[in-house]
Amino acid sequence: MHKNIYLLLLLVLVIFSCDQLAPKSASEKNEEDPYHKISYHANGKLRTDVHLDSSGRYDGEAKKFYESGQLKSHTTYKHGVIQYAKQYHENGNLEMEFPYKNGKKNGLRKKYWENGKLQSQMTYVNGEPKADLIEYDRSGEKVTTYPDLVIKQIDNIDKTGQYILQAYFSSNPQKGTYYLGELKNGVLETYTTRMAKNGKIGEEIYRPAPGTFFMKKVNIIGKFMTGYGNILIVEKEVNLAFSN
Repeated sequence: MHKNIYLLLLLVLVIFSCDQLAPKSASEKNEEDPYHKISYHANGKLRTDVHLDSSGRYDGEAKKFYESGQLKSHTTYKHGVIQYAKQYHENGNLEMEFPYKNGKKNGLRKKYWENGKLQSQMTYVNGEPKADLIEYDRSGEKVTTYPDLVIKQIDNIDKTGQYILQAYFSSNPQKGTYYLGELKNGVLETYTTRMAKNGKIGEEIYRPAPGTFFMKKVNIIGKFMTGYGNILIVEKEVNLAFSN
């Protein structure tokens, strides 16, 4: 009799222990605290760990993890508005850090290689990039070679009544976006006029009325996505002078 009771208790203990050691499902969350949500990878390791406010918005720390368990990102929020963000390589080294203001990127953003060396830095102002990008290769050498912003003027007034202004980068022009306007303290502002895209190049077409003379200085801004995934901003001034 005592032997049977002992075996029954042992069986219950084994079942309970297995249940405690079983990995959490990928979708399982912490239901005990409505303001603290946790989810797991299929292998049982932590996937996300976030804090919420009473409206269900991110509030406080929000963390994401690789399947290995290594921290992938660490972001802080205040009632749904992002305050600061860091991302990490799977080896644990810092990959990127972003300062924010009022939910928009604001300040010096830095990116790092897996080996810990600085990959790039550039400044954001109110969510917009500044023309101060600096990049480094994996060995730490500063990158100095970039495509040139090419400005081309085509006078077709006698044939079509059009004067065409074109802008493109000398290599990989499809990675460029082109604007008419001036940088404000080195910043490409949101209301700057974007040039129409003709294939891979930016284009602005002027159609002067008969008997008119047009002369103006125009600033063209090129925004280029570099091979390291950063934004290079270049500004050039061009003198336009034509008549019909």
